[in-house]
Amino acid sequence: MEFARFLDRYLDDFLAVASIFFCGAVVCGIIYISYYFLKKSQKRHLWLQRNGKRASGRVIALYEKTKYMRGDENTPGQWMKTEWARYSFPADGAEWIGDFPQSKKQFYHKGDSVEVYYDPADPRRNCTPRQIEEDKKIQLFFRFLLGFLAFVTLAAAACMAFQ
Repeated sequence: MEFARFLDRYLDDFLAVASIFFCGAVVCGIIYISYYFLKKSQKRHLWLQRNGKRASGRVIALYEKTKYMRGDENTPGQWMKTEWARYSFPADGAEWIGDFPQSKKQFYHKGDSVEVYYDPADPRRNCTPRQIEEDKKIQLFFRFLLGFLAFVTLAAAACMAFQ
């Protein structure tokens, strides 16, 4: 009898709070999937920096990548352009290439030298310090976003619980 009254009195509140937690967990989970793949890439880049060989490369080409960002019923789609630099570096008697997105603060030009970290067993696996810096910035953004969503979820659940 006591339990039935307890359920009758608090079940709606419990379900409201639980649904907010569930929605927050789903959103954070979806964002974490992207974060997981970023972490994987970052670990590979850091491994190359610590355990790979270093080479001095040169920027051999500059190009744009264009991607169409779809809109919705209120916003038209648009084309997004990003500047990229392609570099080459010597390893094991051959020339290897890689590329990275350009930064507006530190823009590379054709012919500029760039430091490259590469896997001696497979020089196709390579990166530059620029890519490692970008990984850190993106990781910081994801951490902030996940923390903010967790805070908003807790605040909304607390508001629902204490109404």
